[in-house]
Amino acid sequence: RTLFGSDVRVPGMLTALIARPPVFGGKLKRFDAARAQAVPGVKYVVAVPAGALPELVDDAVGVLAADVSVAALAEAIAALYARDRAALGAAARARIERDYAWPRIVTQQLDTYRALLHQPRPAALAGVAL
Repeated sequence: RTLFGSDVRVPGMLTALIARPPVFGGKLKRFDAARAQAVPGVKYVVAVPAGALPELVDDAVGVLAADVSVAALAEAIAALYARDRAALGAAARARIERDYAWPRIVTQQLDTYRALLHQPRPAALAGVAL
């Protein structure tokens, strides 16, 4: 059996992942570090200031790199290791449980639908029964 570098596992080993849009040349519209942090196995999140990331990654749940350069990412990773990573993980988990729990999501969705029901119908739907 052929053994590749990605097949090797050592105690305490971490794996880095760079999240990208699924389409070549696409732009990432949003990324929620707290949701990523809540995924089993995710230890830490470092983000770059692009798209909605600066709005979602704050000092409570991760580290935001100054830009997308290698030097800035290295600095952000070093800053992350200087932080209390367990506290970052706990804060991310708490944010997920507070902001993304089903009761809150369903309530927000229902509020959106209720608000839409009171809007005038677009002309294209004037004859359509709902």
